[in-house]
Amino acid sequence: MVYAEGDRAQVGGRCHIARWIRDDYFGVAAVVEICAEGKGYLVSSLSGGLAGAFPLKGRGGLSCAELVLPPGVYRYKLVIDGEEAEERRCVVEPPGPLLHVPAPHYVGVFGGEVEVRAYSVEPPDICGVGGCVEGERLLAVGRHGLYRAVVEGPPYVVKCCGVEMRVGSVKPFKRPRWAPLAMYEVLPDRVRRRFGCRDLRRDHCGGSLRDVVDMLDYIARLADALYIHPIYSAMSYHRYDVLDHKSVDEILGGLEAYGELREEASRRGVGIVLDVVLHHVGLKSALFRDRRDLFAVKDERAAEWALRVASTFPRHEWREFFRGAPPYETFMSVWAMPRIDYGKAEALDYAESVLSFWSDKAEGFRFDVAHGIPPDVWRRLLDKYAESHYLLAEHTGDPSAFLGAHHGFTAYELYGAILDFLALERIDAEEFAARIREYMGRVGPNKLRYMYTFVENHDTDRFCSRAGRRRALMAYALIYSMPGVPGLYAGGESCAEGLAADHTNRRPLDDLKPDSEMLAALMTLYKMRRKYPEIAEGPIREIRGEGGRLVLKNASIALYLDRDEDFVEIKTPDGYYSL
Repeated sequence: MVYAEGDRAQVGGRCHIARWIRDDYFGVAAVVEICAEGKGYLVSSLSGGLAGAFPLKGRGGLSCAELVLPPGVYRYKLVIDGEEAEERRCVVEPPGPLLHVPAPHYVGVFGGEVEVRAYSVEPPDICGVGGCVEGERLLAVGRHGLYRAVVEGPPYVVKCCGVEMRVGSVKPFKRPRWAPLAMYEVLPDRVRRRFGCRDLRRDHCGGSLRDVVDMLDYIARLADALYIHPIYSAMSYHRYDVLDHKSVDEILGGLEAYGELREEASRRGVGIVLDVVLHHVGLKSALFRDRRDLFAVKDERAAEWALRVASTFPRHEWREFFRGAPPYETFMSVWAMPRIDYGKAEALDYAESVLSFWSDKAEGFRFDVAHGIPPDVWRRLLDKYAESHYLLAEHTGDPSAFLGAHHGFTAYELYGAILDFLALERIDAEEFAARIREYMGRVGPNKLRYMYTFVENHDTDRFCSRAGRRRALMAYALIYSMPGVPGLYAGGESCAEGLAADHTNRRPLDDLKPDSEMLAALMTLYKMRRKYPEIAEGPIREIRGEGGRLVLKNASIALYLDRDEDFVEIKTPDGYYSL
């Protein structure tokens, strides 16, 4: 580990703080270099465990990855010439005993209050108009901690270590003009069972966009946004193996059916968040066939052979041919999903053309495998949409390197904590509260509003398979009581069961039995968020736990939950919600 700035870059994969820079989102951030001999990638929780986001680029006889990061503790590996090195730890400590900048990463404004954060070597005093409080520690960074407090202001003062910082105004956070209070997540093919679809991993079941239109009155009682999975022409029912980014699959009803969905959703006050897949395409796509220069191809002849196999043989026979490492870079070594190489300027031009096509057809975008595309690419691509659209990124790890590019991220860290507390009982409420503070610490106070919080999604086991209805209700009560955009994956209101491994978590909706208790509770939670929209913003005022008992105070409400006594209640300004 290298703690100091200004040292010479290190060979052998050790991290090095090259310099501190001004940054629109962080205020100041560290430029961290990690260098080695050979070609490859840095792989880390920062990249969701994938290669691609942080390539090692040639520099003076070495290859280096360069990351812009806030202070923090990061773990990473280098993959050099196909070989994975040992995991290392990089501690990026602030350059002095106290670091605070009146920028979005450190300050959130909530009416007449501010949530103020600071890195310091001891608890700081944070003072607002009404007085001073000692900062609460969110997480540790070497000798420093990241502390926060909610006070009246601005103005405000941060005091620590013989230093006093007075702040009269803060840099505004670039917010989208619209963001959901809650989202209903739909995989279009699985809305109806029209075909046999006995193998849920491979078969189309026959749902269409017009089936989704028929659900809109129902959806509007549960959410003000529809998060819809890919709708492009594609090779599989889930449509993440895209054939044409600028089309709507005719099996789903084509562009005409999508236009009808958009119009009818708008009439009901439901915005559409469209799943956009820019990380990879389907092997049989025209883009891979005609523009192989946009991909990281290792062996051109073998890539052409793979395309011929895919064009000649049915999908279920590909496994007889596609063995070992693909001859081009892919999503998770899947031959059928070649990865677009954003080290090439033309790839960014292509991505810009895709967003331009869809920009007037959706209120927001959810970017699939966003953690596999370099953060600087996202910044260049999304800056023009930062106020016109809600920009949500899938990230399965630590999004710190991407915070300046997207509004929100899939909150997998929060999901893991909920699973461990309510489903698996690996932790008690005190440790759960500590993990929530760590989650908050990795996401700035303004970002919490836009995080996609969930208890299940199309890539996870159904929560009711892990814990049952009452624990699922507790989990939903928790995310609906927190800042962010809580998600309801279609079927969750039926307490659906199923596993990710065999895609039984994606059963057609007409296979599911209604659960009136779960449905009524979710409708009640959504009504609560509509009545008190400040819940979505925050700030979180308190979170503490002991044994199975948890108290969470956010904005104007308070959640009281007892896992062991099967009790959950939410106090609001006008009374109590008991579930």
